[in-house]
Amino acid sequence: MRTQIFTAGLAVLLAWQSTAPSTAQARQAHSYNYCWQRAYNRGWERNTHGERQFIRRCMRGQAQ
Repeated sequence: MRTQIFTAGLAVLLAWQSTAPSTAQARQAHSYNYCWQRAYNRGWERNTHGERQFIRRCMRGQAQ
């Protein structure tokens, strides 16, 4: 029973990965920490509207 569940889960993961768009086909979304670090490096002040907007756009993968 455990083997069947494991096999089914593995099959779903493999199918999901093969349908995921490559980075060349779509813009890559970033993690919050990555975007926060970019905002910090660009000089955004902590907890300002501009910083939050920058982080949101970065996490969506939109151009900065």
